[in-house]
Amino acid sequence: WRGVLSRRVAAAGERWRDVGLNVSFRSTAPVLQLVDAVFADPVAAQGVCEPGELRHVADRAGHAGTVEFWPLAPPPEEAPSEPWTVPDRNLGSKSARQRLAEALADWIARESAGGTMLASRGRPLRPGDVLVLVRRRDDLARALVRALKANKVPVAGLDRLMLTDQPAVADLLALCDVLLLPEDDLQLACVLTSPLGGLADDSLMMLAMGRKAPLWPTLRARAHERPEWQAAHDFVAALLARVDYASPHALLVEALGRLGGRARLLARLGPEAAEPIDELLGAALVHARSHPPALQGFLHWLRQSAAEIKREAEGAGGLVRVMTVHGAKGLQAPLVILPDTTAVPPDEGPLMWAPDPLDERWVPVWSPRKELRCSASDALRQAAAAKAREEHNRLLYVALTRAEDRLVVCGWQPRRTLPEACWYELVGRGFARLAAAALPATLPWKGETLRHACPQTRPPQAEEAGAGEAASAPLPAWAGLAPGWTPAAPPREKLPPSPLAPSRPEGADMGPVPQAASPLAERDMAGARFRRGQLAHALLQHLP
Repeated sequence: WRGVLSRRVAAAGERWRDVGLNVSFRSTAPVLQLVDAVFADPVAAQGVCEPGELRHVADRAGHAGTVEFWPLAPPPEEAPSEPWTVPDRNLGSKSARQRLAEALADWIARESAGGTMLASRGRPLRPGDVLVLVRRRDDLARALVRALKANKVPVAGLDRLMLTDQPAVADLLALCDVLLLPEDDLQLACVLTSPLGGLADDSLMMLAMGRKAPLWPTLRARAHERPEWQAAHDFVAALLARVDYASPHALLVEALGRLGGRARLLARLGPEAAEPIDELLGAALVHARSHPPALQGFLHWLRQSAAEIKREAEGAGGLVRVMTVHGAKGLQAPLVILPDTTAVPPDEGPLMWAPDPLDERWVPVWSPRKELRCSASDALRQAAAAKAREEHNRLLYVALTRAEDRLVVCGWQPRRTLPEACWYELVGRGFARLAAAALPATLPWKGETLRHACPQTRPPQAEEAGAGEAASAPLPAWAGLAPGWTPAAPPREKLPPSPLAPSRPEGADMGPVPQAASPLAERDMAGARFRRGQLAHALLQHLP
């Protein structure tokens, strides 16, 4: 578009000037210097700029900034197993990815505990100042969220979650399966050992082992033997009595509310289960708008829809954010961490697409094995790889420029050789151009941390009161609090001071009102009209 507009201006006989947009109002000088050094590399510049063309100018001159480059987390050293030995204990080993997630969580907990100052703001670093960017929502992101929760660091979780993969939703869907088919012993056992059923594994084994009938008749016959069996039986039986008459939303509301399912789920899974539960209830309402209120239809619709929960990153409040680089476009944070840096875009696979020269439509080209490829398919594969590499570099530019004050680049050692075009190698060569200082790494593994920083030489920025704090107010006491999450009864409403009079027709004070015609009467046109409407409403109510 710059070229199009410049040609139009030149055709109009006017002067066109190219003005570079190279002043950054977001990042400090060390971050911008690293960006310029990284994209001076011809490999990193593909799809972004010409090598050496980037020259950023920091509007925030004089503000303290830091960029760090950590050594890769090494894979664990596996102890050799002796042959013919009986395993008497769990020898589970942590992968390099898991070690990195735990080390990052420990580091974030220490940095955000109040002892590390954010010099440009004149205040301590808070959890809400931390933004972790990953390339994919994979095991690293989930392990990092778990490790942050284990360190009691407030974290918003992933920016997108599959609704049916959430533990609370899986328990509720298993309950719905049992309501449709109580003879499904596996799903009933899952419900009984879930927070909804409340049975321990040993208690379930005592109930299920050696039985002569399916699990539900056995539970019904032996419920009086143990209090937890009686409670689980009453919970399921109450819903079974309603499943043929209530909509999916009404069933879920009854299970979560009157029968106490929400309190038990939150007590076991924590407050982060509240959002998936509410999303499931919302999905039940959405389904009811366009489908008959059938439980089996709702379960099929939900499992086939691949519904996702999308969290708004701006509303995370004082929580650590973990999200993809692609989803972080337009966002920023005082401290940005890039842990997923040692991989490159995957191969496109055997199926590629090429434009048809006759009608410019895209047609598939399939080459399942290397020996079946030809020059045309190789050219398509190279073109697709080049486009993926350019997008890979553009995402790196987005990731690096999300940082306001501090940037940390790290990763884990893959099983194969580190690819030359991965982000870790590109950023490492950028640090080499900066001549960064090498310091001993304060990590669970050995190595050197490269660091490039500048001090604070001007007064810190003034912040608005309450900026960066939690955006949402705490729940009121009547809604339920940890650890029990049992809601209290709402306060009783006061009786109205005077009886409410029903509304009267206009002009009723002018005399007695004539008796209205019966809606079912057929003696006049008004009666037939009302009768037809009532019958239509009855059909719409009962036909589904």
